[in-house]
Amino acid sequence: MRSQASVEIPARLLTYLEPGSRLGAVLHDTGRGSFVLSGVPVTDVEALSQMDIPGHETCVEVGKDVVGEESVAGGAATG
Repeated sequence: MRSQASVEIPARLLTYLEPGSRLGAVLHDTGRGSFVLSGVPVTDVEALSQMDIPGHETCVEVGKDVVGEESVAGGAATG
């Protein structure tokens, strides 16, 4: 099993999900306007080079569920 990492994301980030989809991860409400979720850390150099992530933050892969279907597509969350 690949190692997991947790990130904290602002709740407003969820407004960018495509209509009819949802994150394929369990969200834990912090009570501070953010959520903590876990996923596999992104290590792909090319993918990371396309993101503006501060050195003290990390990026994890999470699935994206299509509501009403069983398909899952990959995505990334940072925090």
